[in-house]
Amino acid sequence: MPIEINWFGIGAAECRDVNAPCDVLWDVVTDIDKYPLTLTTVQSIKRVDGSDAGTPLRPGTKWRQTRDFPKGTENVVEMTVRAIEECDGNNECVGPYPKSLTITGEFDDRSAMTTITLTVESAMESNTNGSRLVATFGLVPDG
Repeated sequence: MPIEINWFGIGAAECRDVNAPCDVLWDVVTDIDKYPLTLTTVQSIKRVDGSDAGTPLRPGTKWRQTRDFPKGTENVVEMTVRAIEECDGNNECVGPYPKSLTITGEFDDRSAMTTITLTVESAMESNTNGSRLVATFGLVPDG
């Protein structure tokens, strides 16, 4: 994973081909209530915007997630959906993909802010039923 570090913060990007249709991968990416089952570092999720578990994400959806971090530390981060973007038929996209989910997170101790964008796109050149997950991550210290 390429990582860029400067005095403003850090950023990283990763791309993975997945042997599953785009719709299946998008469902996994957007099902925050199952993150403790699908993301190894997430211990728990609690929605804090009044929405029920299983309610589709929309801009403004908020939840608190408890994560395991290296060296046995635990962090609580309040996450907010900032944008959900779908293919509009322009800019070289075909069908409903690519789709992107952008979320921001603020750590409980107010030490940093994070922005994560998860994009699901077709990986047709490698597998006609395959998809690709592109993840970008940024972390900026607060203060």
